[in-house]
Amino acid sequence: YEQMLDALDEKDRSYVSALMIKTHGSFLVYVNHLRIEYSILLQDENPDIKQADLILRSGFNNRNSYKKWLESYEESKKSKNQ
Repeated sequence: YEQMLDALDEKDRSYVSALMIKTHGSFLVYVNHLRIEYSILLQDENPDIKQADLILRSGFNNRNSYKKWLESYEESKKSKNQ
């Protein structure tokens, strides 16, 4: 019985992994693009927020990481619109 559950779990993980790769490239891309979307909402709701606070509250450790993922997010949006 436990082997059956283990097999199902493995299949489920494989399915989710394949779905993430197909739709987002990877789980890391998916999570960081969600963080960017959150930062956009946060900035809309708090126009006077300092950039350092926005970056940290969005889950990024530093400005360089935030900028890298913001560029990735913007590129992905452009390619989806073409």
